[in-house]
Amino acid sequence: MPTSPPVSREFEKLIESALEILARIEQHKVQIEELRLQTRTSLPELKSLAAEADRLLRKAREIRAELECCEPKQ
Repeated sequence: MPTSPPVSREFEKLIESALEILARIEQHKVQIEELRLQTRTSLPELKSLAAEADRLLRKAREIRAELECCEPKQ
């Protein structure tokens, strides 16, 4: 029965490093998925806030126009 040659310590370190990198990649994949889900759920809220900001800006412009009409001329 043939035996495999012993693995060098350098090769073992490379394997350990590769496994650590794979584990970090997996963690990043999970974080990316969580962020993607958060973004998807908050996007409608952001659109709603933008619409409200537009509405308030239009109202502010209307009020300013009314105030400018009523300003006493100097």
